[in-house]
Amino acid sequence: MNPNPMFPRITRCISAFALTVIFAQGSQPAMAGDDARKVGVVSHVKVLSDKAEDVSSLEAWKRSWIKEGMTAEEKAVAVWQTIVKYRHQTTPPNENLLNENNVHDVMKAIHVYGYGQCCCAASHLSQLGRYLGLKSQGRIINLHSVAELQYDNAWHLFDPSLINYFRKSDGSVASVNELIQEVTAWHKTNPGYAGNGRKLMGLARNEGWKKGPKLLAEAAFYDSNGYGAAGTHGWFSTMQEYHCQPDQIYEYGYSQGYRLNVQLRPGERLTRNWFNKGLHVNMHDGGAPDCLEKRAGMGYQRKLGDPAPGRVGNGVHEYEVPLASGELRYGALTYENLSPNSEQKGPALHVKDSTSPGVLILRMPSSYVYLTGKLEISPVIAEGGRILVSFSENNGLNWREICRISGNGKQVLDFSHSYFAGTTTA
Repeated sequence: MNPNPMFPRITRCISAFALTVIFAQGSQPAMAGDDARKVGVVSHVKVLSDKAEDVSSLEAWKRSWIKEGMTAEEKAVAVWQTIVKYRHQTTPPNENLLNENNVHDVMKAIHVYGYGQCCCAASHLSQLGRYLGLKSQGRIINLHSVAELQYDNAWHLFDPSLINYFRKSDGSVASVNELIQEVTAWHKTNPGYAGNGRKLMGLARNEGWKKGPKLLAEAAFYDSNGYGAAGTHGWFSTMQEYHCQPDQIYEYGYSQGYRLNVQLRPGERLTRNWFNKGLHVNMHDGGAPDCLEKRAGMGYQRKLGDPAPGRVGNGVHEYEVPLASGELRYGALTYENLSPNSEQKGPALHVKDSTSPGVLILRMPSSYVYLTGKLEISPVIAEGGRILVSFSENNGLNWREICRISGNGKQVLDFSHSYFAGTTTA
């Protein structure tokens, strides 16, 4: 263990923040050899497995999922399966970066959150489909959001949110308008069911749903009582969602550019856990996703090969700063007027010239979301000296002074919601 650990146990992260530590005049100077290995930051650390595809970026996803010779429909199904496999339908994470407020970046949904709602899934379908060169459009239906992909001169509905799509008698995948037409026609000839979910659920029992619209009767995603593969909705929901006006088009905008990038320096560790400690991105301003404690309703994800035992994990990001090693300068953002002490006696880091402040800025980027954390430091300060600690959560654009330390002994600074909990700055 380093005698002066500075960044232990920062929990479940995404973004970048930085700390500035200024060693003011009066600290003891010391000299040390400059023979440390020039090791800075190792980026894009990737651990692969034969049990899961490489989806660390859009390019990697395409290599893993899209094979040479695939038809347009096979590509569309691969897009749908990807989104289904890596997400859970529940209360969405909110980052408030886009007009929808939810997370509308498929790579971030896969790697950081693993859950979302229908508008999120619709945006993901459009994002991946367009990445493959397919046209896409979002569709507003009754109390639900979906998206379509265009190929073979027609639109085709794929819903990864409620895990369904519907094939016509010729084998092709139906469009939203075709579903609306059939569902609306059925309600006209079967009055009393429109808007009545309880009555529709009663009709659906014991495969009664197969007596409904022909386009839905052969669907592969309902069980005997009409419940869908997502475990949250079913045939009775579909019969209400598509009983609406046709041609309601809406763009479920998305951001694009996030990719998983694990970066490590000497003394830095990232532990990614499947279990969680009750932490989630909206714990200060929103409801918890139901998948925080359970994984019910994800049988179809297992069918697609997702082996994950949980959906939300609270990992740990730790940095035991190698103050006594000269290699620190290669992993620091700023390293000014400082000198390491490789000997066992005395402070690990000194101000080189006691007439000027020493400045150490440590950037802490992560591919995940910082929800809580702490700073531990054990200063040794000469008479008249002090240490100023400042914090930035927007990549150094603005700084907040956390504390001024003028005495010796271990200091623990707890990063609470007032600092960065739940915030993201890519």
